[in-house]
Amino acid sequence: MLFARYFIDFLLISLLGWLYESTLDTIKTGHFVNRGFLFGPICPIYGTGGIAVLAICENLPAVNQSTPYWEMFLIYAAGSAVLEYVTSWVMEKKFHARWWDYSKMPLNIQGRICLPATLLFGVMGIAGQKYLVPLIHNHRALLSPLACEGIAMLLTAFFAADTALSAAAASQLIRRMETTRDTFNNAVESGIVKVKEIPVKAAAEKDKLENAVDSAKEEITTTAADAKEQLLNKLQQALPSQENHHLHNMKHFIDPDIEELAASLRKKKEAHFNEKRK
Repeated sequence: MLFARYFIDFLLISLLGWLYESTLDTIKTGHFVNRGFLFGPICPIYGTGGIAVLAICENLPAVNQSTPYWEMFLIYAAGSAVLEYVTSWVMEKKFHARWWDYSKMPLNIQGRICLPATLLFGVMGIAGQKYLVPLIHNHRALLSPLACEGIAMLLTAFFAADTALSAAAASQLIRRMETTRDTFNNAVESGIVKVKEIPVKAAAEKDKLENAVDSAKEEITTTAADAKEQLLNKLQQALPSQENHHLHNMKHFIDPDIEELAASLRKKKEAHFNEKRK
């Protein structure tokens, strides 16, 4: 029963986090954005932080009642920083990508956390303690124990399926991007080898050979650009909606070549979207 109640609360808070993130990105881009790792309308990292606040308020009433707000703010801010850093690190190791990147924000640590975001989450923790926790207690009273367990079981099945499908799609996207990167790099490397194979002849033929090398390099550059465009077009057509979801939500790929391909693909898709909207 306790698990059922906390799990429902976890999903409700995750939904609020998804609404916050998706609304911000929708305003920035001018079109709807389904933000987050999962396909469903939830951001579990918010749910995890929210449940931590709820657990503190319910299981440590002395802390909740007597601790000054500024001390609770520090607890929530520090807790959010640890949660963000660890989650970013784990997802980077698993998928070689990041779903958020604070590299351009002041006082950041490896782009995983930054002071402005940490302070904001500290304020959100206090707001959750003051307003969200009483609201959750009120909604719990509306559900009987049997109804609560039934809803929790149903939601658990959906959450598990969403997590599995999202992880599989993210892994598949990474594999596609790596294959495209390797195909392009092999094509370029093949052209470079051909240039290196041009024999070094007598000094009398030096100018002729230099012209041949320059011409070959120019041809390779043009061919590489054309090959990259063709690969991007094929990749764009091959990506299903699930992998497109991850492509737009992954803020940064660890591999520079894949990051460059992803940036080019995002631009092509954005241009296609704007053309359709007109």
